[in-house]
Amino acid sequence: TFIDDINNPNLGPSKSYRAEIGYDVMLPFGTLNVTAYENKLKNGITDEAYPIIRPLAEIEVINNGTTQPDYEIVGYKDYYYLQNRIVNKFNSTDRGIEFFFSLKPSLLKNISLDINGSYVETTNRNNIDTYIRSTQVTKPEVYGVFKPYDVKFKNFQIGGNLTYHNPTLGLIVSVRSEHFLIRDEFYDRNTQPYAYLDANLDKHLIPEVDQNNADKYGHIFRSRSTDNRKLDAIYHNFHLRVSKDFLNGFRFSFYVNNFLNLKPLENVNENGVIIERVRTDMVNLSFGTKIEFTF
Repeated sequence: TFIDDINNPNLGPSKSYRAEIGYDVMLPFGTLNVTAYENKLKNGITDEAYPIIRPLAEIEVINNGTTQPDYEIVGYKDYYYLQNRIVNKFNSTDRGIEFFFSLKPSLLKNISLDINGSYVETTNRNNIDTYIRSTQVTKPEVYGVFKPYDVKFKNFQIGGNLTYHNPTLGLIVSVRSEHFLIRDEFYDRNTQPYAYLDANLDKHLIPEVDQNNADKYGHIFRSRSTDNRKLDAIYHNFHLRVSKDFLNGFRFSFYVNNFLNLKPLENVNENGVIIERVRTDMVNLSFGTKIEFTF
């Protein structure tokens, strides 16, 4: 049995920075607010996987004719695996713009309209090497070592809230919408290692001219270099809420999420077969009520 201490006494605090600038515009028909921002995270906390080698006992079972046979250790062999530790090697940058528009209340009687939206680009990087186990145990290269790479996200969505308020009837009808227009994920990682670890887990750099040599290092290549996942189709959520105030102090509310019961489809690759299924990130049709009494 081996006991490893996973504590990292050198772990330090992460640092974050934020800068933003905003602008408000008073229009004849409403108010518009626009804000641009940039967030940076440095020395963020993340997991780092690193190879470990342990001697694994080889056992020979001795049948002594009882229900509890004996065993004998006949030798040891090297056992390789990846173990995790906590480190300050995560960096992230968010750049985006947000806007909020509010219709002037006096423009439409008893009706208010608010629209908001945001576009953000995020870049994440774990500044750690990745280790890929060799597919051939007889080769001297036990692990391929790969450089860090960026993972980038893009997201663009718009939402709105339309409310009708009739003070005479004590009635409020509100429709809220969510419109997802862009949701992309992209990363580009090397399929060829820049170094390898030998049987003693000593690191050896691979000359640049040999890094594409599949005959020599193909057993420690990574299978996929690029992934770019895009939203298959624009989709929307619509939610309804109706509230009624009574003179005796009671308020009755009724809400329906995704009241149009929209079910957009997406194409999914399952074991090499493209199938259509309902998007898993859609809000399901649901409803509920709420009764309040004020005295």
